[in-house]
Amino acid sequence: MNPVLDRIGKISYGAYVLQGVIVGWFYWWFWAAPIPGYRVLAWIGVDSSALFSSHFTPICFVLLNLLIAEVSFRYLESPINSLKAQFPYVRNK
Repeated sequence: MNPVLDRIGKISYGAYVLQGVIVGWFYWWFWAAPIPGYRVLAWIGVDSSALFSSHFTPICFVLLNLLIAEVSFRYLESPINSLKAQFPYVRNK
């Protein structure tokens, strides 16, 4: 089995849940933040249509999504999943 695809399979639910949050955060942080100085790309003069219409942006979203899903899996989901051993499953007859 391919270890890269195996790992993506393990973190895929987290990536699915986080995808909307990451896209919204990216848009807010770089274009719509109401705090002066936080509209980074608009401040340096990058046109939003050039960035969001390219093939570069979806690739960045996917990589950022996988990175955040990996961090979430490692430091949030795995410790919670390790608690399963403390609660044995008993089947009702």
